Amino acid sequence: MKTWEDALEEFIAPWRRRPYFVGALVTGSRAFGTADKYSDIDVHIAMRNSVRWRERGNRVVDGHLIEYFANPLRMYAIYYRQGSEGGSRSSARMFVRG
Repeated sequence: MKTWEDALEEFIAPWRRRPYFVGALVTGSRAFGTADKYSDIDVHIAMRNSVRWRERGNRVVDGHLIEYFANPLRMYAIYYRQGSEGGSRSSARMFVRG
């Protein structure tokens, strides 16, 4: 079985070839260093603002569950603002620690 990092690289490879790909950020227990053998891999795929769609899904790569969120960059500002206005720090904490 591949390491979780290798599985993530395999998952991200096709995204990297897309012209609207900006970057990827691992969050959750893998980023925080608290993962155990049952933990999934949480990854955000950032895309150019010209993209008019979003995608959320799960994919298993070599036995590793990857939960992904693909969004145009503008959505991250919206998530942060909504959380801030609602008194939640979870989005800010997730991205700062990712």
